[in-house]
Amino acid sequence: MIKIKAFKLKELVLAGVFFIIIIGNIFNLTEDIREDGFSFFIVVQFFSIAVSVGGLYLLLRVLLHRQQEISRLTQKVEQTEGDLQQSLTKLKTLATAYNKQLLEQFNLWKLTAGEQEIALLILKGLSFKEVAEIRNRQEKTVRQQASSIYRKSGVNGRHEFSAWFFEDMLG
Repeated sequence: MIKIKAFKLKELVLAGVFFIIIIGNIFNLTEDIREDGFSFFIVVQFFSIAVSVGGLYLLLRVLLHRQQEISRLTQKVEQTEGDLQQSLTKLKTLATAYNKQLLEQFNLWKLTAGEQEIALLILKGLSFKEVAEIRNRQEKTVRQQASSIYRKSGVNGRHEFSAWFFEDMLG
């Protein structure tokens, strides 16, 4: 936003300079007409003033258009942020419901608290080594607990275990 304001200020200063030049040229033109009458030089001055007025008009139109575009984009960003916030809220609600379903299924399989923790870490994609480090256990212990989880859940390994929940989620 700071750059937009600074850039806008530069444009407004430029418009002010255009306006001052136009006013100066008009005063100069009227003075020349009063002193010298009508001449070719006066036509050139008049044309110069007309071009300056046209340039100022175009600059002001561009400024107005840019301001409208910034306003439109700002509204769109605010709407998108609102939509994103709604999506995040829905996602959190779904995640909470899914975690509840996971824990209910773990209880149906009669997994111990330790097995449930390992099952969640496996579902998150952690390796046995990483699970062992997190739980301060030997990797062999984690492997044995994972085998117990697979046996209780009726699957043949980590991939079937993860797929069981993924398939359930897809309906």
